Amino acid sequence: MIDATPDKKVVKINVTIDDDINLILDAIIKVDAAFVMLVLPEGNDLANSPIGLKALRKKTLEKGKRMVLVVPQGIGYELAKKAGFIASTSQDAVTGDVWQTVVQQFDEYKNTLAGMNSQKELPHHIEKKVEYMTPVPDHLPIPEIVTGGGKVINEEEASESTNAVKQESTKMPQHGNSAETTKPEQVGDNYENSEIPAPNPSNSKEPITEHENSEKPSKLENLASQNVTGIDFSKMMKQKKQTSFFGRPKAATGTANTIVPPQEINSFHPDVTPKKVGSSIAKVSKKGRPNIFGRIVLFIFFGALIAAAGMFSAYYYYFPKVHITIAVQSSALTITDSVLATSAVTGFDINRKEIQMTKEKVEKNGTLPFKATESGTDGTKATGTITVINSDMASKTVPVGTLVTSGGKKFVVTGAAVVVDVTAPMTITASEFGEEYNLPADNPFVISGFPTLSGQNSVALSGGTKRTFVVVGQKDVDKAVKALQTQLGTEAESDLSYMNLDNNYEFIKSSVVTTLKGKPTANPAVGAEVKETDEEPSVALFTTTTALYYHAVSLSQLAEQMLLNKYKAEKNLSAADASRVSIEKMSVKADKVTVAKDDKVTVEFTANGLATSRLDIDKIRNEVTGKKWPEMLEYLSKLPSLEKAPEVKFAPVWLPDWARYVPGEVSRIDVRVNVVAPTTPIVP
Repeated sequence: MIDATPDKKVVKINVTIDDDINLILDAIIKVDAAFVMLVLPEGNDLANSPIGLKALRKKTLEKGKRMVLVVPQGIGYELAKKAGFIASTSQDAVTGDVWQTVVQQFDEYKNTLAGMNSQKELPHHIEKKVEYMTPVPDHLPIPEIVTGGGKVINEEEASESTNAVKQESTKMPQHGNSAETTKPEQVGDNYENSEIPAPNPSNSKEPITEHENSEKPSKLENLASQNVTGIDFSKMMKQKKQTSFFGRPKAATGTANTIVPPQEINSFHPDVTPKKVGSSIAKVSKKGRPNIFGRIVLFIFFGALIAAAGMFSAYYYYFPKVHITIAVQSSALTITDSVLATSAVTGFDINRKEIQMTKEKVEKNGTLPFKATESGTDGTKATGTITVINSDMASKTVPVGTLVTSGGKKFVVTGAAVVVDVTAPMTITASEFGEEYNLPADNPFVISGFPTLSGQNSVALSGGTKRTFVVVGQKDVDKAVKALQTQLGTEAESDLSYMNLDNNYEFIKSSVVTTLKGKPTANPAVGAEVKETDEEPSVALFTTTTALYYHAVSLSQLAEQMLLNKYKAEKNLSAADASRVSIEKMSVKADKVTVAKDDKVTVEFTANGLATSRLDIDKIRNEVTGKKWPEMLEYLSKLPSLEKAPEVKFAPVWLPDWARYVPGEVSRIDVRVNVVAPTTPIVP
């Protein structure tokens, strides 16, 4: 989700190469956002269809969507701009300023719709020639003029009805008269003073047909012929209630069925006598009534038919596609060889069989705690004085540091040298800590290097003590360093395995080497006491891990060239013929990778492929575009190295064969080449 403005949200829709306009439009309409970023990939049909882009823009504007199109640089980008979209070649380039432009564009679209519904100004050269009529007020009805048929009333009211109408017509005021207008009475209310003669029953066998076939005058002609200058709309309002929803007169029921004579606004024909019509009333009362409902149904039917025909025509000429599948012959090839991967070459060298290689390194550091397992001791050494006895009476000097033993325990002479004539005192100190060196009195001592001298203590030795504790040993540190180095090396190897994937390099796991950078540090140092309350000792170090990679694309390109050379040699092709051969469905497998000293890598591989004639798909699409269907089939049948006749499909498939055609747009022609493997491959 991308923020266009602080209070608006933008939904990004990533379109795949196979999505059509209907699927794209449906996705845009369904998103719950007014701002949409539509990302079209290269090769999508919509990006190459100017009509589809214009239709998409119109539909999205109608749905209230503010859109930005992200289209790859090229014809799709230019067509998007010509269709009126705000387009960009990169998502990162769609900034707040771009969305502000989209908002302004949408506001202009709404203002344009508002301007289309407003009254347009007349041209200046005919402005003075137009006469404007005063509109009729909305609250007044438009009077109807009845020239045939009429209202069905009872027989007793027939004569009164005619007289009442005549009296009403004499009361109509002149136009512009300020005198109070006398309100006319409704037809059929009261006709006591009627001068119309009573209806003749004997003449009531046939319905009135006097005005059925006569040409009916217009309303304005009736008014002009009778010099009518004013209209009482109060009566019109009452008469309006006698009509149906579609303006048809309603038939009234009574004791006898009689037709009121045809009437105009303020005059009538006294010589027309109403007659009893009996069963013929229905024919006369329905005469001339327009079938509004039928007309509406017909209008909707023909409108829908025309719209469907237009939509079908637009779909037929702008949306069908042609799918062409071409099957070509091939020859199977296989090689097994080895190449040298080195950083001294870029790409590949077919003559020296070398491919490109690179080296990467990752530095890591870390700390690992460990447990101290070695022991240490301290304390005080026992001291005392012994008496030295000289058995041969010759004077002797015993230097400091001379070893003195007693019962397997070792002591050394401390203090100044002792000169012994017969006897002399001598101070000694135990060589180790411990209470076991506190010897009691009268213990004999042997003085090393002096066989004629001996010693004995008259007083017990004292002061010897000993304490044992845990210390950091060198073995503990070495073990922790090795474990940490392995751990950091594993992490670095994982990082190295994901490097250069985008550059088409293949990671060589056997080339990974991890070395120490600097000297490891132990905390506390080796030999230090570790108390129970102290933190666990740890070791810290830095490592450098390196790995080698060979370029997989270079290996594939070299293998393809080696397959082409083999096919060229087998078929004895010229350079021109060899240039029209391509290797399809090729696979390369590295069987063994060996890493030697000085970062030299040998890659043993096996490559397989199908050698076939090279077909230019773009050229085929351009050649068949706009051709007639038989011409297109004839052109395809002449292509080289065909395994079988090309398969051509027209979409939609439900159209008959005679309605098929080759579209005039390259983007609506899909050409695919299938290389058919031979049944007996060539074995090297």
